[in-house]
Amino acid sequence: MFCYRHPDRPAIEQCETCGRPVCAACLWYTEDGERLCEEHAAGRKATGEPIVPPERYVEAHDDAQADALRGAHTATAPYQGNTIDVLALVAAVVGVVAFSLNFGGIYVLPIFGLVLGALAVLQAGQSLNRKRTATLGWIALGASVVGIVFWLVIFFSCIGLTFLPIFFSSILNPNNPPIYPTSAPYLTPTP
Repeated sequence: MFCYRHPDRPAIEQCETCGRPVCAACLWYTEDGERLCEEHAAGRKATGEPIVPPERYVEAHDDAQADALRGAHTATAPYQGNTIDVLALVAAVVGVVAFSLNFGGIYVLPIFGLVLGALAVLQAGQSLNRKRTATLGWIALGASVVGIVFWLVIFFSCIGLTFLPIFFSSILNPNNPPIYPTSAPYLTPTP
């Protein structure tokens, strides 16, 4: 498949509005990562929507164009994006895994999901698909917060179950001092 404006150049993407194939020099982006041809980019720009020109991603475009020239761009990758997109994906995966592993012994993982999710949300404006990156970052934040709250509830429940009987015994029997049971000595038989 070749670019609709440059028939001698292989296309690396298609316009998401009209479906026309475009080469690296003709590929424009909206701020949320939608890929456009030059005509649709001009139409969106006329409405006041911020449009990113091909020059911003010239290095990535050059690599993609070289891949297209070699014929290496025949299969579509299951996940396409830049570093910030991948950060958001990793943050979402860590957040969801942290929530599911709360029933095991990994207690620190929700904190990593929280940090990575916050970074993804804060840096979403620099990604190719801002909406997807922000959504994945919020998933990571939400799952991590649920995991942290879960462990705080478990922790304070254990503390409460440990000290609640002592607290109530001193309230119910104010004249009697609390009695703290001790274990009976264990005698070891000597040979």
